[in-house]
Amino acid sequence: MAAARFNSTGTGVILESAVDIVMESPDWLWPGWLSTGKVHLLAGPPSCGKSTLAASIGAIISTGGRWPDGSVSPRGRVLIWSSEDRAEDTIIPRFVAAGADRSMIEVVRCVEESWMPRPFNPTRDMGYLENKIRELRDVRMVIIDSIADLMSGSPGNNGKVRKDMLPLTGLAERTGVAVVGLAHVVKASKKKHPLERILGGVGVGAVVRIAMLVARDDSGGFGAPGEWNVLVKAKSNLGRDDGGLLFRTEGFRLTEPKTGRPVDSSLIVWGSALPGTATAILHRAEGGEAGGGKVRQAADFLMSTLRDGPVPFPEIEARAAEAGISEATLRRAREQYGFGSNKQRGAGSASPHVWSMPQQGMSSGMAGGHSISDLAVSAPIVNSGYTSLFHGSAAHPGAMPNGSDLATYRGGFSSPQFASPNDARTFVAPPAQAEQHAQVEQVEQPERVEMYPQLARVPQPTVSIAGDASMSDCRGVLQEPQAETGMLAAFLGYALDEVKREIRRRPLPVDSQDQDEASFYYADVVESVVRSYEGDLTQPERQQLREALWAELLNCVCANQQ
Repeated sequence: MAAARFNSTGTGVILESAVDIVMESPDWLWPGWLSTGKVHLLAGPPSCGKSTLAASIGAIISTGGRWPDGSVSPRGRVLIWSSEDRAEDTIIPRFVAAGADRSMIEVVRCVEESWMPRPFNPTRDMGYLENKIRELRDVRMVIIDSIADLMSGSPGNNGKVRKDMLPLTGLAERTGVAVVGLAHVVKASKKKHPLERILGGVGVGAVVRIAMLVARDDSGGFGAPGEWNVLVKAKSNLGRDDGGLLFRTEGFRLTEPKTGRPVDSSLIVWGSALPGTATAILHRAEGGEAGGGKVRQAADFLMSTLRDGPVPFPEIEARAAEAGISEATLRRAREQYGFGSNKQRGAGSASPHVWSMPQQGMSSGMAGGHSISDLAVSAPIVNSGYTSLFHGSAAHPGAMPNGSDLATYRGGFSSPQFASPNDARTFVAPPAQAEQHAQVEQVEQPERVEMYPQLARVPQPTVSIAGDASMSDCRGVLQEPQAETGMLAAFLGYALDEVKREIRRRPLPVDSQDQDEASFYYADVVESVVRSYEGDLTQPERQQLREALWAELLNCVCANQQ
């Protein structure tokens, strides 16, 4: 700090120029989810897997294992204090089931003062805990279960809650450990903003840097009802707060080596990465849309009805009545899923409205908004090439997948293979699955070419996108799409379907034989789809998506020429 900034009298405000402050990036344990020196929150309703999830996260850190996105965790010691579970029959079995290194897990038992032990009190003993962390020197994470034990007053008193959380913040900042506090959610919270669901609300949310939220997939939005749970970020001050993960808990039986007795516990099995905002993911998991399943049924009906082009509303209404769908439900489905509605041209003032397919996904800023990718008749949530880190299902609760053992099953999932060291989200299927995927691709290839019949008239498209993504003579060789990484991998499947829907919605005129006109037409289709992801992808990611979509279209051009 420059000496000129100090007040010469020794009393007053001290300033430091921004020029003298060295900028730093977050020091991630789990990129985007867990950072050193910060306080995190893991909240959810009872019996949704919060504590098991925390143990799984701690197990990965204790071994330096892989996270669900494929990144590797730094290895370190994990401390846990729980007022809700016993170490002997619950806490330690969960860590062991998740593949933890038991020598790197420490349970906070009590505090000793003048040789007299007493229970650990998180409201007054953070100083003692900080001293122990400094003594150990290799602690990476501290788990506090539950954070409600820090609250000295009503959870609704935001000022009091923030004051009660300050010792936890100081502990994280001074020691550099990642603190994860477990919390419950308020009652009847499904219609609330994700951050408002957390017990302690705004007060807790203002203190923690990343707030994670767990919810059950009760509506079957991502599989069979109740099969999966979702993990989302209700808040992040350190990076993007979109995206989520599927996971489920499974029973697991292990043996205590000191006694030889069996111990029943549970572990986490990770599923797919989920694109979208926390609100959108939670709505899909919990069936949060107004009207519930009836609205989704109506939206599926509209998808089927409008698949071949716009239809006047009176005709839609008549068909819906035959299917038992009311006009009010139809209109709710149109609003929530973004179907188009325009006045029919050239039919006078009494002309009916014409409904059409959505041009793009709903804006993430629209409360309760949904995308047509949510519907049963559209593509799965994640492209089949990037579906799951967990290759196969356990034969029965507690069984290991594919003959794995605890040494290779850290955190409840098998380590994924990667296409390249820098490609942490592009997962390579096992050989059997890869062979099956290739067979499916061979079967679906004619249909894909048929999807773009007009492309047969475009022998050599030569349009340049963003000045550097030029497409020229393909010489009859199928082009490979660009490598999809990060968020792009999750969105590519959606984007390809949107391109197909856009071509169906406004096909290239049959009498259009001009190559330039056709090229510009397809460029406009690709660009309209890419623009719909401006709020979800960075500019470089959108450019990668643009190139991948063009490569897919070019494959169709070449296939039509052969």
